[in-house]
Amino acid sequence: MLTALDEQMAQPGLCYVRDMDDILLMAPTRWKLRRAIRGVKQGLAEMGLRTHPDNTWVEQSERGCDFLEYRVSREEITVAKATLTQYLTRQRRLDEQERGKPSRSSPLRVYFSGWWRWAEGGLPDLQTLASSLGPPIASQA
Repeated sequence: MLTALDEQMAQPGLCYVRDMDDILLMAPTRWKLRRAIRGVKQGLAEMGLRTHPDNTWVEQSERGCDFLEYRVSREEITVAKATLTQYLTRQRRLDEQERGKPSRSSPLRVYFSGWWRWAEGGLPDLQTLASSLGPPIASQA
């Protein structure tokens, strides 16, 4: 349904990333970013959709932003603090449940390996996108 919007946002000098209904826009200037935001809103309106005002914001990328459980900033892309906190809480809980019950396929091992694959899996793709533009401004819709 959003393929037309994806094609519209494929512009030089604009980083547009969409996963389902989450969109991250990065641009080298505030003006280019504002035009892109307007384009996203118009494209969504044509489909009878709109952005949620509580989930739409514009921020300078020096501060960074959380997107799809990652922390995206100008310098690096890492796992977001909230995501890491949730992981550690679940890890501790599983560790407490498994004390004294050694097992090769323990829920803790399964959780750790799955989480680690997820964390590593998204970082190269996001890093490539961020480094290709070096954006000073980011927006999340």
